[in-house]
Amino acid sequence: MKGQRPDEFTIHVRGAVAEKEAKAISTRTKDALAAMTARGFQLGTPANLTDEARAKGQQQRQLNAQASLANCQAAELARLYRRLQWDYRRMAAQLTASGYRTRRGYHFTAAGVRRLVLRPESPSQQE
Repeated sequence: MKGQRPDEFTIHVRGAVAEKEAKAISTRTKDALAAMTARGFQLGTPANLTDEARAKGQQQRQLNAQASLANCQAAELARLYRRLQWDYRRMAAQLTASGYRTRRGYHFTAAGVRRLVLRPESPSQQE
C-alpha cells in the first residue's frame, strides 16, 4: 500500500477519526480548565485586567491602526469623499465596495470612517 494514493473511502475514514480526536481534545481541555477553576485556581493574568493595562492596550491598538497602510489609504480616500460632502455611511459603503478593509479585516462602518477622517494627518500626508 506504500506509494499508492488512498482511495476516497480511506480519506473519509481518516477525516472522521481526526474530527473525533479533535472533539475529544477539546472536551478534555474544557474539563481540565473547569476542574482547575473548581479547585480555586485562577486562570489568566489578573495584572492584565487593571485600568492601566486596559488603557495601554487601547493605546497600542490605536497606534497599530494608525500605522496600518490600508487604514492610511482609506483615510486619505475618506478625506477626499468628505470634501465632496459625502456622509460617513456612504463613505463606508464605498470603501467596502472598493475592497478596503480595516486593519483586522472587517468592513468599514460609518463610525470607523468618522474616526479616520477626524484623526490628525501624519506629516507625510500633509505635504
